[in-house]
Amino acid sequence: MLFDWTLSELGVPDKGKVCVQCTNCEASIKCEDCFAFLCHICDQMQHFLMPFHHRLYWKNGFYEPLDPTQTVCPEGNIFHWKPVVPAQPPNSCPNCTDCKFKISSSSNLCIFITIMGRYDLYTPIYTCHCGYEHQQLGKTMHKSGFYSSLGKSSTFYSTSLLESWHHIKRNCPGTSFRALVTALESFGASRGRIGPINYITSKRVFFEWRFQQYELRKIRGEADNECPACDKTPLAVHIDGNKKLYRYNKVGRYYMEGGGKKEVA
Repeated sequence: MLFDWTLSELGVPDKGKVCVQCTNCEASIKCEDCFAFLCHICDQMQHFLMPFHHRLYWKNGFYEPLDPTQTVCPEGNIFHWKPVVPAQPPNSCPNCTDCKFKISSSSNLCIFITIMGRYDLYTPIYTCHCGYEHQQLGKTMHKSGFYSSLGKSSTFYSTSLLESWHHIKRNCPGTSFRALVTALESFGASRGRIGPINYITSKRVFFEWRFQQYELRKIRGEADNECPACDKTPLAVHIDGNKKLYRYNKVGRYYMEGGGKKEVA
C-alpha cells in the first residue's frame, strides 16, 4: 500500500490539469512546498518572493526539477525570470517617511547557500513612490538571516545552515567539513541547481560565524568553559577532548582578525 501511495505521488497529471490559483489556465508546474499545481503566470506571482521552494514540471511523462530562475508554459517552453531573495525592507523612506515600498529585481545575481544547497538568485530593490531606492546588499542580507564573510561579498550563507553545521561538527567531531560541502553540492544538483560551493570560503565563513556566537555568549554572560565530560550527555571523557571542545568555539578568532592561516579545530 505504501508503495502504491509513492507511485501515485510521482504520477504526472493528465492533460488539462487546472491551476489551483486562477482555476482558468492549464497547470504546468508543481510546487512541493506549496502542495499546489500552478500555471506559469501564477507560479511567478506565487514564487517571486519564495524562490527557495522546490518546483517541478512534467516532461515526457516524468517530473523534472526547475531552477528557481526558470518557469515553463503549458507548451513546454522554459523561459528565464528574476525572482528575488526575501529580505527585510527599510523601516521608512528617508525622504518622505513613507513605509510602503515597491519590490523589484536588481541586476545583482548572487550566490545563496542554504541547507538545501546552492541557489543563484537576484537581490531585491525597494522603491518608494518618491523615487528613493534602497539596496544595501550586505547589511540587508545580514538582517534577513544570511551571513557573508566580507561586506561586498556576493556569496551569502544561511544562518540556519551555519547553525546546523555547528551541531553536526560538535556532536560528530570526525565529520569532514569538505564532506558537508560536497553533500550540499550533491543535494542541490539532485534538484536541478548545478553549481560548485567554494570550500575555502565556506570554512572561513563558518569559523567567523562560530566565533561571533562565542563572543555573543560572553556578552550574555553564558558559561562556556563547563566540562563536557560532566554533563548528562558527555561529548568527551578525557582532558584532551574537553580542551578541544572548548577551543572549538574560539577557533574563528584568527579569521575575524584578518588572518588566513589554517587553524586546527
